This record gives sequence, C-alpha cells and structure tokens, in this order.
Amino acid sequence: MHKFSVGWLAGWKEQYGVKEHKSHGEAGSAPISEAKQKMQQIHAILSPYDLQDIYNADETSFYRVQPDRSLETEQMAGKKMYIEGRE
Repeated sequence: MHKFSVGWLAGWKEQYGVKEHKSHGEAGSAPISEAKQKMQQIHAILSPYDLQDIYNADETSFYRVQPDRSLETEQMAGKKMYIEGRE
C-alpha cells in the first residue's frame, strides 16, 4: 500500500491545481428555488434504507463546527455561515 506523505500531497495538489481557500460571503449559498428538487433527490437516495438507519446531521451538532477552509481548484465566492439563534 502506498504511504501518502505531506510532500506527496503537496505535489498532487500542485499537479491538479488544488489550493486551500477560505470560505466567506453568501454567494456560494444554495438557491432556495432548487431546494424542492434536491429534497426529491435526497428521498430517492435514502429510499433503500430503513428509517432507523437514517439520522439528521443537525442533531449531532457537527453543523456548528463546519470548516471555514476547503481544498478547491477555484475559489468559490463563499457561503452563508450559521449563526446560533439567527435563521
């Protein structure tokens, strides 16, 4: 099995033009108009699973620790950040 080192990762990122970008702003937020279509896709994906095997990620509190950086080939304009108590 190949051992992935920091140097290997740096070379791979350079070869494929992958860079670290900080997320900010709202332009990258999902448009509300597409929500209904996406929900239909999610239902289709989840249909083979029993309800007991499906959980809501919001209930894990992981949505509060979303990273503010990501690896991308081009910088996104950003996304709306969640602020507790404001929705």
